[in-house]
Amino acid sequence: MIRRWHPFWLVLLLLVASLSCTAPQGAKQWMPEGELAVASFHQPRHDWELLGSSEKVSGQEVPEQHLKELTRKLLQELEKRGITSLSGPESVAGCREIVLSREAVSPQSARQYWASVGRCVPAGAILVPQLTHWRQREGGPWGVENPASVALRLVLLDPEQEEVLRFFQFREEQKSLSENLLEIGNFIRRGGQWLRAEDLAAEGIRRGLKDMGL
Repeated sequence: MIRRWHPFWLVLLLLVASLSCTAPQGAKQWMPEGELAVASFHQPRHDWELLGSSEKVSGQEVPEQHLKELTRKLLQELEKRGITSLSGPESVAGCREIVLSREAVSPQSARQYWASVGRCVPAGAILVPQLTHWRQREGGPWGVENPASVALRLVLLDPEQEEVLRFFQFREEQKSLSENLLEIGNFIRRGGQWLRAEDLAAEGIRRGLKDMGL
């Protein structure tokens, strides 16, 4: 069955559009001592890559072009927020290969692995973006058979101390207002449309960098 926005919700949209909501404050601004290394977006395929929890990757395999676009969006958002002193995904990718060639990895070694990558760059901190769930929208912006859903995490790690400095997790499946009235704010902001998975992921990136103080 195709889900469509009912005209009632469009009327409700007009009634509440004049209400202003104060956005929650993000974490205190964090600035690295030294350069920030930024890994590319990826879907972890091994336990030793997965930072933050034991959640497994689910949903569809993400096309490489979408991962590249999310990485570009992440770098763009960092630049907007004034973080320009960084080592990008190419440097990090080279160090990932170096670390894998010289160190044994295990399901318990995710932090040690990424910390080693950060020291290889070298960097004051390394930002690791991971995509753990992806389901593309089936349908168009005004009606869907299945809505998009996305889960991602942003992990900021201290390479020297091998400690997680900041952690953000985002998981969302877009729902209609009839399913969740609490989503009225998102409904307004999104123009009443069903979003693609990459649009939801972009929202998660923006929200995550703000919440993490980056």
